Amino acid sequence: MNFNQRINLNRKIWYSTCLLFSILFVLVMANTGLLTGSPLTRNDQSVPPVLLDDSLFQNAPRDAYAIINIKLENEILTIKVSYSGGCVKHEFSLISSSTFMESYPVQLNIVLSHDAHDDSCDAILIKILSYDLSPMRLAYQQAYLETSGSIVLNLEGFAETLTYQF
Repeated sequence: MNFNQRINLNRKIWYSTCLLFSILFVLVMANTGLLTGSPLTRNDQSVPPVLLDDSLFQNAPRDAYAIINIKLENEILTIKVSYSGGCVKHEFSLISSSTFMESYPVQLNIVLSHDAHDDSCDAILIKILSYDLSPMRLAYQQAYLETSGSIVLNLEGFAETLTYQF
């Protein structure tokens, strides 16, 4: 094997090694949830809280979106949505009525507010949103003087109910 052949072989080994490590990196990131948008812990300040406000709930912008899936884990509600747009930034927030409906378990009506800011573009976008539900727990604990409980969440536009247990 001459000198040039050895250099080419070393380059191939180098590129193969880099490719292998890149694939391993992507697999590790996907398994830890960093690429898939898994819920963040509630201690992470980047997870916004649910807003408990009757006025905001009634007057929240309700521009169109479709729910792809929902996951409720610990105190984090993660919603994967699709919507059309692409020309301006869209704003989402999770807003709850502050009034518990008396049933067993109690219920709260919630809405995923979407403000598209009159975006006229029609690209299909997908976004993963996470919200901290601990304000609901705190309101429940204050209202019922219980440390644990369940709240049935009625998400506007979503046929299934969600049960938040703490």
